[in-house]
Parts: sequence; C-alpha cells; structure tokens
Amino acid sequence: MTNVTETSQAFVQTYLQRSWTVADGLPETVIRKAEARLGISLPPPLRAFHLSVGAVADLCNIHNTILHPKDIDFEEGYLMIMDENQSVVSWGIKKADLKKPDPIIWQRNNQADKWYSEKKGFLELLASMLDWYSEIGVWKHIYKAH
Repeated sequence: MTNVTETSQAFVQTYLQRSWTVADGLPETVIRKAEARLGISLPPPLRAFHLSVGAVADLCNIHNTILHPKDIDFEEGYLMIMDENQSVVSWGIKKADLKKPDPIIWQRNNQADKWYSEKKGFLELLASMLDWYSEIGVWKHIYKAH
C-alpha cells in the first residue's frame, strides 16, 4: 500500500490542478470526535483522506458525497462513508473489516437494499471515481469557476 496521506494529498494536484495546503484537511479533533462517537478507529485510508483533504468541497461534494466524519454512521452492519449524488447508491465498509489496513468498499443499491463488493479499497475506488469525473467533464466546471 502506498502512503495514504501522500495519495490523498495528490488528489488536489491531479484533479484540481493546484497545490495541496494544510487548510485542505480537517482537524484531527473532528476525526477523533467521530471515532469516539462510533466506538471505532477509521481505517487508515479514510482517516488520511479526511485529515489531508476532507475540507475540500470540490473533492468531497462535487458529484457524489464523501460523508463528513460527523455524518458517518453504521447501517446494516456497514460504516456508511459515501452517497451517490441522487441517493441511488451508497458506499460503506463492513464493520467486521474495519481493522483491516485497507478494507474493501461495498456499494448498496438503495432501491433494492442489496450490497455489492467494489473489490477496491477506499482510495483506489475514489481515484477511479475521480478519473470518471474527468471523463464526463466534471472538472472542467471547477476550472472555469476558479
């Protein structure tokens, strides 16, 4: 596994075409408060993402929504971490897998309440999602706005 902090920080340069700054991350206290409320430690890739770039709306909310730590919760035995932009699907991590260094992400079809493995960890799934945003032109909107 590559360094999860560096991978998270690189999303800013790769997709937003600007340098990463400390202000892009959420404070450690926000993460700790969520972990205490949930009674768990967030998996390292998810934790590093929020600490590195969790305050960057253009990464967290531009299409699908990566849940803010205060909004992360358990449903159906999964730690819910992300919602599709129209709430058709959601993504989570099996509670039993939370102690793994890079647990597999599962997708739930919210219409049928069926879960499907993404066969990828969080940062790998996120990179493929952000690449797809490039393919459909989402980032062009961001570049024009800045």
